[in-house]
Amino acid sequence: MPGNATGLTTVELVKGDLPSIKDGTYDKVIGDKIRQITDEIEQGIDLKIIVRNYSGEDADVINGSDLGPLVLTHRPVVEFDELLNSSGEVVDADSYSVAKESGLIVYATSVFDSSAGWASGFRNYTAKYSAGFPVIPAGVEGIATEIVARRVSAVIKNAVGVASETAEGGGTITRESREITKEEWRKLLTWSSRI
Repeated sequence: MPGNATGLTTVELVKGDLPSIKDGTYDKVIGDKIRQITDEIEQGIDLKIIVRNYSGEDADVINGSDLGPLVLTHRPVVEFDELLNSSGEVVDADSYSVAKESGLIVYATSVFDSSAGWASGFRNYTAKYSAGFPVIPAGVEGIATEIVARRVSAVIKNAVGVASETAEGGGTITRESREITKEEWRKLLTWSSRI
């Protein structure tokens, strides 16, 4: 089941894990937690899952190397728009191919031209493309849904004074776990390592 464009799960899926919530009273809280968990998971596994466009100010500026392919920062590539050299000129699309899953841009060398290849340099190519997963992988969506539901449940319980106690310093300790568990991180990292 696909997630939405801004998060790894949906308000509807989270509400399905919270049978006590039937109306839209907590939809904003759920939406905020979805965005928070999405950011935490993507940062934790160092991979963008939600499809994003990298162009304009967000274009990917990458290093050139005559020893191998150019490496895009984000993968998998959904759509590749263009590649610019350090002078801002568009690189002829016939001179390279993009390996979408790995995010590698491979120069199309010719057996007749051994001098062809990428110019070595620091931040000397700019790539414009979209990357991420058009459909949120079910396992990731399931884990995100569970985590968001757990955090929203803790917020609701705290709002009505349930499942919390006062700490020595005067702060509140919630008994409900709000953190992403080691097991959830293990599943996410195992999934991302297979990509």
